[in-house]
Amino acid sequence: NASTIYSRGETYYKEGKYQEAINEYDKAILMEPGNAEFYNSRGVTYYQLKKYYYAISDFINAIRLKSNHTLAYYNLAHSKYNLGDYDAALEDIETTILYNPDYCSALNLRGLIYNQKEDTENAFSSFQEASKCDPEVPLYFYNMAYIKYTDGDYEHAVSCFTKSLEKGYSSADIFSYLGNSLDQLEEYNDAVEAHTKYISAY
Repeated sequence: NASTIYSRGETYYKEGKYQEAINEYDKAILMEPGNAEFYNSRGVTYYQLKKYYYAISDFINAIRLKSNHTLAYYNLAHSKYNLGDYDAALEDIETTILYNPDYCSALNLRGLIYNQKEDTENAFSSFQEASKCDPEVPLYFYNMAYIKYTDGDYEHAVSCFTKSLEKGYSSADIFSYLGNSLDQLEEYNDAVEAHTKYISAY
């Protein structure tokens, strides 16, 4: 039945076998064309293959079948974001948040969209909301820090970069930005330590 075929597609997806997953989702959709989850899952798989227009088509179909499909709106916004259609992405992510105000990843994505639109005030506000929504995610603090870093607010940037590290942020680029911020604040010993960590990572 359609559910069994869909489950097989989900297994292929988890294994990273995206084309095989799509083949199974295709079969499930043919058998049960009114199931929004089937379209959303196929859209996510197309997204992984960077076939964003195919993904968008599936997310729209999922929303047509289920008008308050929060995840489909989020995925739709993410696809448009990757295509550089920031105004449309912002509209979709606002709808996502309207349906689920506590969707932390959606708040973060809204911040990324605002940042691309060079609206750093709203970008920072969105990242801040995301960090309050889930204070254990280091990426949200990193994004807050990066906004302050690009705005030249180095003291605030250092505070947020440090908090991101405390939460477990692991990418080495943070030490470069942290070191540059500390340089600007003339805290040279700490800056050298941060730059050394960045160099050691490579």
